[in-house]
Amino acid sequence: MAIRSWRAAAASLAVAGVVVGQQPAEASPGWAGDHFLVCPKVQGFHCDEVYVEGWITWGNRTATVRVNHRNAIGWVWLTGHFDAFAGSTKVDSHVSEDDETFVIGNPDLPGGINRIRSQACAT
Repeated sequence: MAIRSWRAAAASLAVAGVVVGQQPAEASPGWAGDHFLVCPKVQGFHCDEVYVEGWITWGNRTATVRVNHRNAIGWVWLTGHFDAFAGSTKVDSHVSEDDETFVIGNPDLPGGINRIRSQACAT
């Protein structure tokens, strides 16, 4: 999971000289996406059988997360738990129980989020 603190700094520098008013989040430039793969470290499970995988597309203040669940073992199910942070402050969270795409973060937060923690929990 990559941390994009340098991206936030670059965005602040770029926006400082150009923007007169506040831009809506959807009009902001995006950054390169990140891939994640989370699987349980439990004896008997392998990452090719049970995992939560996805892609993060960073925006200015939020991120779009696309999640795929793989549950090849019928008696276990993974949920994905995602927490968005601005520095050390938790800003938003989301629980994913199935394949989906969602937005995480706070579009009204100056500076936006700079980290997403991804976890998988077996149920």
